[in-house]
Amino acid sequence: MIAHDTANILQNMSTSLDIASIYCQKTETQKEMNNLIKTMEEQIQRGKTLIYNVRTITDFETGTFSRRKVDIQNVIGKLIEYIPENYSEKNINFELRVDEGPHLIKANDFLLNIFENILTNAIKHNDNEKIKINIKIQRIKKNQNNYIRTEFINNGRGIRDQIKEEIFSKEYISTNLLRRTSLGLYLVKRIVESFNGQITVRNRIEDDHSKGSNFLILFPAVE
Repeated sequence: MIAHDTANILQNMSTSLDIASIYCQKTETQKEMNNLIKTMEEQIQRGKTLIYNVRTITDFETGTFSRRKVDIQNVIGKLIEYIPENYSEKNINFELRVDEGPHLIKANDFLLNIFENILTNAIKHNDNEKIKINIKIQRIKKNQNNYIRTEFINNGRGIRDQIKEEIFSKEYISTNLLRRTSLGLYLVKRIVESFNGQITVRNRIEDDHSKGSNFLILFPAVE
């Protein structure tokens, strides 16, 4: 699957470069040149994402990583500071609502992968002029145990009800050609579960999936 996807990416780049070499000879085709350059940049980014995801899942599945106390609020706070720098052309509005802490869980550096993937997906799969992402962090009690619940609520394209569970599976990623470079949500679920957590996705508006999604993650709290 990886070899096939990488070959497709390189072929797309090669074709774009061939056409660009023709357009370079005509000054009146500057618009077409800019579109080709954008296409090549997008393909390069797809390649980088694929490699990053493969390396991450390889490290995760073959490595042994210790866990420590991590403050969820600190991790998310850093992400919402630097993520907009990578999408300067987009109007992104983060709203962070945090209940009284602490918000500590047992995790490691892979926690960053979880939140970064969810946030960047909320930006990429959003056609609105203003991208809104509301983040809630709460301490809750469930079955006499304490948990940290984190919600990522976006106004993006949303996810059809029929595939809400499938998007986290390895089988879905490998059979959906449009998402072949996105091992992300499969990785997210694996990492969440390694921290004894749970992840689900709901509609932002209960009866209308097209109005955005709400990713809920539940982790056991530690003191």
